[in-house]
Amino acid sequence: MVLHHSVILLGQMDLVWGPWAQLNRTLQVFRMPLFFAASGLFAASVLARPWKALWSSRLSLFVWIFLLWSVIRFLYFVAVPMEARPQETDLDRLLAAPLLPMSGLWFVHALFFFFVAAKLMRGRVDYRIQLVASAAMSVLFLSISSWNISWNGMGKYFFFFLAGCYLREFAFAWVRNRGSGQLVLAGVLFGAGVWALDFYELSRFGPAAFLLRVVAVAFGFLLAASAVSWRGGSVLKYLGRNTLPIYVVHVIIVAFLATLLSLAGHLPAGLRLILPLLVAAAAVCLALGLTRILRRPLLRFAYEAPEWFSGAAPAKIPATTAAHSG
Repeated sequence: MVLHHSVILLGQMDLVWGPWAQLNRTLQVFRMPLFFAASGLFAASVLARPWKALWSSRLSLFVWIFLLWSVIRFLYFVAVPMEARPQETDLDRLLAAPLLPMSGLWFVHALFFFFVAAKLMRGRVDYRIQLVASAAMSVLFLSISSWNISWNGMGKYFFFFLAGCYLREFAFAWVRNRGSGQLVLAGVLFGAGVWALDFYELSRFGPAAFLLRVVAVAFGFLLAASAVSWRGGSVLKYLGRNTLPIYVVHVIIVAFLATLLSLAGHLPAGLRLILPLLVAAAAVCLALGLTRILRRPLLRFAYEAPEWFSGAAPAKIPATTAAHSG
């Protein structure tokens, strides 16, 4: 997700060279389905809590983070505007954000409604009916043009959140028993699917787009399980435990770095080719550094819902964003 926004913002400043735009479109089918499926994996036990506990431990955090960081993001772009992103300083869009989010914080907005909907259906609607109905909804929303990033995203990705909730044990058992052949096969199927949808112009054909995202999630789970066992896996685990702080602040950091780089004038083609990677890595490091600062008294509420809002002890950032931006 950080790389995605790095490509977009750097591209808007004409600082990207090479195949980054195409790669970004390819990864679009990979990022959010995997994110919401992973979110669902860690949501199952939370949904068993009473409504009051659910509000204090999760829902209040989502609402607080969304409202606070929407304002912080607006104020940043007012202070350091980007010519290519005038929408960031639109006050009407900010005021309408709770109903019609138009920023990269939409995933927090969607998670709130996913938790509420899943809680309302829990024990009332058979999980198989939920999965079939949400899959049909996903196919539908993948077939139509987007009118709002959050509401369309909910239609596209609610299935993956529910699948993470209800197929959690199956997913963990499958990943534990994985073989290298499964990872290779999933990767080949994903790559072939991306090529086929692009070559035959089927990106708006809902059934094919949905199946490709299912394959992408399977490939993502296998890849993640394999990656943490490689050298450097501890770093990935650390990042996985600190995803929400990275997500909420990285767009501001990337925008700031892009603005600084635009002042440097012409950049060599070789540098522009790897610039998204460098900026994304820098944004992650700076976001984690900022997290350490904001954990201090008086500043910690940048990432925690205060007691007067949550109705309980501060609702701290979960181990993963579900709690595992566009």
